[in-house]
Amino acid sequence: MNIEESADMYATLVGVCLVVVLGAIPAKSDVDFAVADVDVVVGDKELVSNFINCLLDDAACSAEGLLVKARLYDVYKNGCEECTEEQKNQLRRLVLYVKENREDEWMKVRNIFDPEMKSEETFNVFIAEV
Repeated sequence: MNIEESADMYATLVGVCLVVVLGAIPAKSDVDFAVADVDVVVGDKELVSNFINCLLDDAACSAEGLLVKARLYDVYKNGCEECTEEQKNQLRRLVLYVKENREDEWMKVRNIFDPEMKSEETFNVFIAEV
């Protein structure tokens, strides 16, 4: 097995684990989203990088990455009104981690989701709802 195959297997395993945990949290909307155990996610630099690269369209997105991306658009659009409280809390924790610990990458993400900063207030209200 070469390095690429090992990396693909690792990414698949992480994705499967996240899907299992994600299914345990109900959603109010059509798209079910929750980041598994955020402490595990933010504790794994590679996993955080995978989410960031997905959000930046720099790499293919896992199913979870697509859901995070969809919810982040919702955050900027309407404060994630369709999210459950658990989903909001998980997303806040993930976003705050990236914003505080990987600031340069967060600025790139923000520029994709709100390039004209028209929704910055909606985003800040969402984040402050801790």
